[in-house]
Parts: sequence; structure tokens; C-alpha cells
Amino acid sequence: MTEKKNLWGTLPNGESAQPTPKSILKDQAEFLTKMTNGSLVGEVGKITHTHQSGLRLVAQQPSPVIVDSLKIKVPALDDYIYGVAQIEYKLPKTYPVTLVNLADPDEETKQYLTLEEFEAGLEAVLTSEQVRNVVRILLEQAEA
Repeated sequence: MTEKKNLWGTLPNGESAQPTPKSILKDQAEFLTKMTNGSLVGEVGKITHTHQSGLRLVAQQPSPVIVDSLKIKVPALDDYIYGVAQIEYKLPKTYPVTLVNLADPDEETKQYLTLEEFEAGLEAVLTSEQVRNVVRILLEQAEA
């Protein structure tokens, strides 16, 4: 009987020279958790709970489309979850990436062609008046 042969060769380690949109969301989730000492917990993944602000979800699409959301979880409020931003991009490329501001249902969905454009767009969402108000209210409720 012949020995099995690995035809894959050496696989790449999965580390990219440039961060992916999802890894950027994860970084921001970690920053939020640290900045609020865990009163608010940033999470990245699919949205399973919704809030009443006109949450828009990108329609379920076949692979290879990646759809993820940056969410705020409030442990003190029975793990209430508020969706902040949603991204969508098609593998094997990570750009262009579509960004949806879930905190502002009136804002247009935007598409970014580069890492720098995406970071600027995400920063605009995270520092927007709507998101700041949500964070303030959630912190007040968490600490009440």
C-alpha cells in the first residue's frame, strides 16, 4: 500500500502585511472594552439581537462574502447588544469594503477601496454624535 502524500505543500501562516476589515473591527472592540473597564464590551460577529434604531442588515448572501458587525454588549443589562457598524467584503480580496453605520439609519452605505479610506470611514462612524450618544446612554445604564 502506498504512503499518503501531502499535496498541499507548506501552507501560509494566515498573517497579512495589512490588517483586514474584520481585524480592525476586533481592535476597536478591544479598545471599547478597555476604555470602559468592561462596562461595555465590544464584540465582532453576526448580529443576533436588534435594537429599535432602524437596524439594517445586509441580505444573506452566498460565500465568499464576509459580513460582520461591531457590537456593544452591556453585561449589566442582561447582555443587551447594540449594533454599531457592519462591514461586507468579498473574498479573496478585502477591499473594496462596504461599511454601514447601524447607529444612523439615514446615513448612506459607503464603500471604501483602501485600508486608509476604511479606517477614516470607521473613525467617522465611531466618533459620530449618534454613536457617542449611544455609548453615553449605555454607560449610564450600566453604571446605574
